[in-house]
Amino acid sequence: MQAKNFFSLSKSENWFMAIDVEIRICIALFIAFLSVVIDSPRSLLLLFYFLFGIHLSLKIEKEKLFILTSMVFLNLWGFIFTQALFYSKMPRTPVQCLLSPDFFLLGYLTDGIYVYAEGIIYGAIQGLRTSVMLLMGLLICWNVAHSELLLLLKRWGVHRKMIFMLATALHFFPSIAHEVDLVWQAYVIKGCKTKGNLLQRLKLSKQMLMPVIAKSIRRSSILALSIEGRGFSRSSAGSETGVTRKVAVLLFIIFIILICIMVVFLKVMLYGFTRGLLYVDILHDYYYLIEMWL
Repeated sequence: MQAKNFFSLSKSENWFMAIDVEIRICIALFIAFLSVVIDSPRSLLLLFYFLFGIHLSLKIEKEKLFILTSMVFLNLWGFIFTQALFYSKMPRTPVQCLLSPDFFLLGYLTDGIYVYAEGIIYGAIQGLRTSVMLLMGLLICWNVAHSELLLLLKRWGVHRKMIFMLATALHFFPSIAHEVDLVWQAYVIKGCKTKGNLLQRLKLSKQMLMPVIAKSIRRSSILALSIEGRGFSRSSAGSETGVTRKVAVLLFIIFIILICIMVVFLKVMLYGFTRGLLYVDILHDYYYLIEMWL
């Protein structure tokens, strides 16, 4: 699967697309906030299962699902593997010796290579954290159209010139990728060598980029003349949306903000408890509950 197809909008309508775009973006920001703030592997694992379950319920293409699963697996494995070997915080508990300190030269230079229990746990937490962000990001990428995102920014009061710049970038990136693919196919049809050493590949890349860059500059010049001719710099009235929808979205945003404030407050309480700065005897049992889930 090509990169432009992997990041393209889902081909079939689903229940997630039916949700208001503002609510979808707020959910994404809320889950991103939780993935950064929360340190509990239990909560991160629940978020991971929740998002992966949403992806499965949307019945995405098999190619996308395979690449998504591979990316998540490699991400988790990479974090756990690297942190298990190179965890540097103290205390740390060796559970397996891979290279003895007595081993010739390497043992002396590295002081031994061990697998640390704390490193495995820390790597799993960081791997789950980034996997949650990856799942949420792709969920928005596959189920929020560019037009919806641009209209949302307009409703939020973002200057229309900034919106136009974003729209142009979103349009140009797929176009450039398509043109690179066309140039590559043209070189293959002409019988040009597309394989070789690093120097030959760099030379070929330079030859391929020149027509792509030239065409992009021409397109930009034509676009600039077109928007100026249509009076883009003049102000235009914005469209109004339904009052009921606005109230519903506003209430949802307020609800999300209140939850975020509560999570931050609980994290501050937990920090004060673990450092001996803030302790209320009546909340003793709740401190351990907060530590378990946050």
